[in-house]
Amino acid sequence: MHLGHRKISTQLLLTQKNNITPANTWIDEFYASSIKKLRKNCQTIPHILNVIEALTVAEIAFCVTGNRIHPKMQATLSTTGLLLFILR
Repeated sequence: MHLGHRKISTQLLLTQKNNITPANTWIDEFYASSIKKLRKNCQTIPHILNVIEALTVAEIAFCVTGNRIHPKMQATLSTTGLLLFILR
């Protein structure tokens, strides 16, 4: 769409005039909101830190991991205290 000499997209016009979130940004907003909720509500599984300590003392290999969404892993593993073990 052309307004004078400026070219403005229909999506931008909808966003500016009607306060509509463009389709390509809702996912970013969803993830940001989800991560905020994870930081607030995620809890450690009872006694898991004792289990990890026992495995470490017994020199038994173990793995702490996530599903490759790094901001989510950061939020959940740091909130629960398990992030310390992911880098070992």
